[in-house]
Amino acid sequence: MSTATATLPSMGKRKQQPDKSPQKPRKLVGIPPRIAAAMEEVAESRETTLTEMVKVACIDFLVKHDRWPPRS
Repeated sequence: MSTATATLPSMGKRKQQPDKSPQKPRKLVGIPPRIAAAMEEVAESRETTLTEMVKVACIDFLVKHDRWPPRS
C-alpha cells in the first residue's frame, strides 16, 4: 500500500503574485456609530454600500461649498 507523502520540494514557499495595479492612496476616517447606522439603512434601501454613501455625502457637501469638482 503506497501513501502519498509531501516532499520538501512540494512544500516550497508560495509563489509571489505579480503586482496588480498600484493601490490608490486612501484616508481612513471614523464616523460616529449612530451616523453609520443611519447611513447603512439608507445604503441598504438603495442596494449600495456604506462606503458609497459616504462618498456621495462628501461630494454633495463639496458641491454645496463650491469645492467640487476640484480645480486643477
